[in-house]
Amino acid sequence: MKSNFIKTANALEKKINDNILPLEYIPVAPYVTISPTGNVIYKDDFRNQTRYISISYQFIEKTVNKVYKKYGSDIKSVDDVEEFDDLYAIDYGDGNPPSLVGGNHTVGIQAGVGLDITRARIIDFQKDCNGDMNVVAHIGNVLNKQKVESQGLSNEDIKIEYYKILDSKSEAGEDPSLTDEETEWFLECYPQVSARTLGQWKSHHKSSGGRRNPKKEWDRDSLNETYRYTTTLTSKYKDYIVLKPRTLDAFDRTALEQMVKGMVNDPNKTKVLVMLYCSTITQVDLWLEGNAEQEVKDYYQKVSERFGITLEYEMLAWE
Repeated sequence: MKSNFIKTANALEKKINDNILPLEYIPVAPYVTISPTGNVIYKDDFRNQTRYISISYQFIEKTVNKVYKKYGSDIKSVDDVEEFDDLYAIDYGDGNPPSLVGGNHTVGIQAGVGLDITRARIIDFQKDCNGDMNVVAHIGNVLNKQKVESQGLSNEDIKIEYYKILDSKSEAGEDPSLTDEETEWFLECYPQVSARTLGQWKSHHKSSGGRRNPKKEWDRDSLNETYRYTTTLTSKYKDYIVLKPRTLDAFDRTALEQMVKGMVNDPNKTKVLVMLYCSTITQVDLWLEGNAEQEVKDYYQKVSERFGITLEYEMLAWE
């Protein structure tokens, strides 16, 4: 971790609080789109998602309805809705659209009410963050503190930032622990967390042989949206019985139970898609470096041959 991390993070937080970062009007399209059925669909290429729970579609739908109720259905500009806070986006200087670090729910709500252009405060990755991704993670949590569009900041969000700091120290060959100064600063930033909590988190960090969650967390809303997209917006699996996503360790249990139910309800279809996701780092490791994928492939091949069907799988992203 860069030695002046705390100084850089504090300076950027002050710029945010003083509202002095440059303001730009930018397209909504790189971050979110609206499906033909009117559902909000996020794109991950240009979003720095620091939250433990990624997106609450229920919250977006509820807020879109509130905005329509107050302002009507013909909203012309982002400036027409006073509740819309500025987004915050990181300009990495690579020629790509700035990457959202604050306002993920807001941009979804804005797309939901029909807006094509949004308003964002632009953070220069080199100048404002000193080229340090730990600063980006910290600012993401700072921006997720309670606002109109925010879901609030949970301990899991803070733990993600904490682990990123430890990871960067480990990758730099340093002791993967916070110094006394860093610990004091971290606890001042997040009063809801105690030194004891940090100790517990440290014991579960990979440097201590503990169990961690993947970078990309799948909450119920995100899983349901992925299922809905696969079943209604893609033609690839139109002839398949598509099962709702389930964790990797359930590939040979509940997945097959649901497969049987699906084939009973729709006897004309002989193709089945199982969507799987990793709920722990251990599952990711087994999928990437172990024999988990081959085990799934071999097992589904045997089931396919035994019952004269086509049983396939898709593994959802874990980062």
